[in-house]
Amino acid sequence: MVVFVTISSAAQMVSPTLVSIMIDGVSNNDQTTIIYLAIAIIVLALVACATNVVATNLASTLTTKFSANLRKELFRKVQSFSAIDIDKYGAASLISRNTTDVSVIQNFLVMLFRIGLLAPTMAAIGLVLAVATTGQLALVLAVAIPVVVVVIALILIRASTYSVKLRNMIDKINQLFLETLEGVRVIRAFNKQEHETRRFDETNEEAAEVSRKSIAISGMLMPVVNVLFGFTSVGAMLVGSYLVAKNQLDVAALVAATQYINMILIAIVLLAVVIALFPDAYACMKRIGDVLQTEAQITDSQKDACQKTCKGTVEFRIVTFAYPGADAPVIKGIDFVSRLGETTAIIGRTGCGKSSVVKLIPRPYDTLFGDVLVDGVNVKDYKLDELRDLIGYVPQKNVLFTDDIASNLNFGNENGTEEDWKEATRIACADEFVEKKDGCKCQGLFSW
Repeated sequence: MVVFVTISSAAQMVSPTLVSIMIDGVSNNDQTTIIYLAIAIIVLALVACATNVVATNLASTLTTKFSANLRKELFRKVQSFSAIDIDKYGAASLISRNTTDVSVIQNFLVMLFRIGLLAPTMAAIGLVLAVATTGQLALVLAVAIPVVVVVIALILIRASTYSVKLRNMIDKINQLFLETLEGVRVIRAFNKQEHETRRFDETNEEAAEVSRKSIAISGMLMPVVNVLFGFTSVGAMLVGSYLVAKNQLDVAALVAATQYINMILIAIVLLAVVIALFPDAYACMKRIGDVLQTEAQITDSQKDACQKTCKGTVEFRIVTFAYPGADAPVIKGIDFVSRLGETTAIIGRTGCGKSSVVKLIPRPYDTLFGDVLVDGVNVKDYKLDELRDLIGYVPQKNVLFTDDIASNLNFGNENGTEEDWKEATRIACADEFVEKKDGCKCQGLFSW
């Protein structure tokens, strides 16, 4: 891609020099030279077009594959997270990072590869040719370009601060919206619609203000750059006219120099457009990088504790557990043994920690103090897959995945048969509901 971009840039930037030679040919009435140069300019334009198309296709391929791989890595990383790690970011934020943030980075990379490489290459080649063609006149650019770069850098540094803050505000909006959807029945039961609407409006207005400031600062980029370019063009014409008057520069070279200056300035404008997208992309990169660099707090044990048979014994030894950031433990000093053939019931008021006790067995969380043992082995000494293979877990909140009924029934048993499905739905009192579905009779019972 870099090779094709370089060829495209060189083909475009050579044209002013050829035009300058053509002007000399017109002055000397050299028709042959004019025709050859005209053909050369047309060929160079076609080469620039063709190589630019190839570079654009390569850029599209690179960015789409990169985005797909990035989403895959994020998904795999989140799959390795414990409940503690997921709670740290929140479901809404993780969804936003794997969708919106990746899309923002992809759009930035498309512009970076299509224009971000082309523009500086054109500017560099143009600057070299301008110096070779016009000599002292190119010194105008030596003053203008550093000023433009400094101004752009200052604006972008300021805009980046607001972009990071805006991304966090969007996460908060997503979280509020997700809570409203999940808790719609509770909200209506307690007649809290106005309260939740007010909460959302306050956060939304705060995000809108941050967005306004971010856009206002980024919006300064192009007007400021255009003003600087205006001064540069005027300076070039003043210096050029002075050199022509002194016979240190001919008119053909002045025309070429003017074209080079315009092309270089246009290249910098295009680069500024790409750079204007950087603050948002940087904020998204940082957020995604935070997730990818997070080390899961609950990981596999290095010991080999795989059990040949399941004895069915669970033991809690003076276990204390607190959720991250909580002021006090949710359970404290729990001590019991559940043996094979026994049914152990944990009874208590809402919020006393019944579900938390069960969650400590498959290790979405770890104990603060004390030990949890399965078949006489500390759960921390199991590999996570081995531990969870020993456990059948029925959560309080039922979850159906976007697929057919059979795949949902086979989620815990990939080799389940239709007889197993029927038995499972009978136990769950869901058989009547399933059989009423269209296409679920007889042979196609669970194919809906």
